[in-house]
Amino acid sequence: VIVAYCLGMVITFATIAVSSYRVSRLNIVAAVRDLPTPIIEVSTTSLRDIMLTPWRAFLRPFRLGVRTAVDVVTLHPLRAITHLLQAAWAAVSFPATVFKSLIQLLWRPFQQGWLAIILGLLLAVQGVAAWEQSAPFTIGASLMIIGIGLMARTFLKRTAMRADVRDRIAYTVMGVEMLIFWLLPFDTLEPLTGELKGDIEMFFISGVSMVAAAVWTVMYNADLLLKLLTAVTGRVGSLRPVLVTSVAYPMSAKFRTGLTLAMFALVIFTLIVMSILTGIFETAVEDVDTVTGGWDIQAELNFNTPIQDIEQAIADSRVLRSEDFEAIGGYTFVPIEARQMGAESQRWRGYGVRAANKEFLASTGYELKLIADGYGSSADEVWRALSNDPSLAVVDSFVVPTKGGGFGEDGPAFELEGFYYEDDTMPPVHIEVREPRTGEVFQLTVIGVLDLASDAFGEIGFGMITSKARLDEAVPFPVPVTTYRFRVSERVDVARIAKDLEASFLDNGMETDVLEELIADQVSANRAFNYLLTGFMGLGLMVGIAALGVISIRAVVERRQQIGVLRAIGYRRGMVQLSFILESSFIALLGIAIGVGLGTVISYNIVNDIKDDVESIRFSVPWLQIAIIIGIAYLFAMMTTFLPARQASRIFPAEALRYE
Repeated sequence: VIVAYCLGMVITFATIAVSSYRVSRLNIVAAVRDLPTPIIEVSTTSLRDIMLTPWRAFLRPFRLGVRTAVDVVTLHPLRAITHLLQAAWAAVSFPATVFKSLIQLLWRPFQQGWLAIILGLLLAVQGVAAWEQSAPFTIGASLMIIGIGLMARTFLKRTAMRADVRDRIAYTVMGVEMLIFWLLPFDTLEPLTGELKGDIEMFFISGVSMVAAAVWTVMYNADLLLKLLTAVTGRVGSLRPVLVTSVAYPMSAKFRTGLTLAMFALVIFTLIVMSILTGIFETAVEDVDTVTGGWDIQAELNFNTPIQDIEQAIADSRVLRSEDFEAIGGYTFVPIEARQMGAESQRWRGYGVRAANKEFLASTGYELKLIADGYGSSADEVWRALSNDPSLAVVDSFVVPTKGGGFGEDGPAFELEGFYYEDDTMPPVHIEVREPRTGEVFQLTVIGVLDLASDAFGEIGFGMITSKARLDEAVPFPVPVTTYRFRVSERVDVARIAKDLEASFLDNGMETDVLEELIADQVSANRAFNYLLTGFMGLGLMVGIAALGVISIRAVVERRQQIGVLRAIGYRRGMVQLSFILESSFIALLGIAIGVGLGTVISYNIVNDIKDDVESIRFSVPWLQIAIIIGIAYLFAMMTTFLPARQASRIFPAEALRYE
């Protein structure tokens, strides 16, 4: 909460500071004539003054201190206090003055483009060679693209080309190049950069960069879009002038309109990505057999009341029938500590072991992502090897590092070294396992890695799988099976069998779950959580919509005389109202189009990037959910615009032209 509050305050004060600075630098002639303020202002301060400013700021506290001393000697106490306060303020503000001078000194070469290219190149090279991180490389590449656009703008200034045309060319080149760079598949540049690590910050960087590039491109080519719209609506006589008016005003204030459009598009972008990825990861667990290893029912037993022979107990039951079960296997989960032999770190790390009996290893259908050299080419061969050799083990995917770094640190503390989850093969890995209660240490050889989707991404199972015989040898007391898995025969009601198992072994404390239902419940819980996050993001969308309403209300006040002129030359009330509504529609629909388009493409790239690791995943678009988001956004945008538009349409021409 404190961090969120501080970030909000920093952003708020930064916005106020930038706005105040722009107002203080406002050109008087441009303000009187209501001309648009350029987005990139050209500094008129000479290089000599910029270089001398820090030196003057350094001497100012001493000069004011001397004046304070003179005032004290000459018995002018009020003047002395004033000069003393000014000296204190000059000393405090000295770092800010130096920083401002540094920015002014670097701003000109940055505007010319060559400094942006140099900084971007250094950052990109450092990100690849030293840090091996995606964030500095992509930021550096984006700076280089911006530098190329600014250099093109500087070069075009030497020609007779109009300012608006050269700005269009420069910013269009900049925006299109950046969009192409960010929309490329993630592995396109790997031959040049190698494998780079990225975390959740890449989502923020990519969203801001792509939305900014799209906004630049659209804002500097909106007149072309207007020509297309007027060509389409040219046959409707009253609609054409309304459309021209509704687009012309936002384009006259590109900076304000661009910020509003970017905010709107960025929120839509985030909502679209969250909606698509939520649905995509749900499809990854639709193949229940792959997720559960082919088991139908999971049963948990009390450690103190185990079942010695589950098959005989079922045969003796008056409710259950042995022919209803195709396979029965069990394991015991034991929290342990582990470390990899020969690894850089030899500290014991927390992990877990699923010590499985021979029946479980013989019947399980878990798929493997990696198989160690020399242990076959299929999962069945690996499971047979584990059944025959108790010193072998298979680990889950969460203890194997990924080349991209992943999106979190929620896995176990123990992690293997020497290979990655994305590799095609792996060497046999020797580890030591310590049972924390007895201190017994034994060795295992890891020969396989479970598929990432196994056990619903670790939601219904966790820990390495090895033979229970190895644990029985290492631990001086008997370890009973506490978790059973059942695969029932075809045409048998799984839910009924689960209930019958609970009823038959009630004295043993058995609790059963139908794995398909368990996965469905967990998917539903994850979906609800994602919907909650989407709802909070929707609040940000409401802020963007409120901004449109504020702009519309201000436009009615600022353009009162313009409205009067429009009414005087023949605009009817409905045309004025429609003009304001279309003005907000222009921003809202552009923001929606940018957010939906970019969000869909980046989601597609994300799916392609992880498809090799999670084979069951596939790209799909939740059109209904996206349509609801778009509909709600546009509906509320129109609702916030309707009242200001109606107010504008009710202004009488005589009142508006007399307005001061």
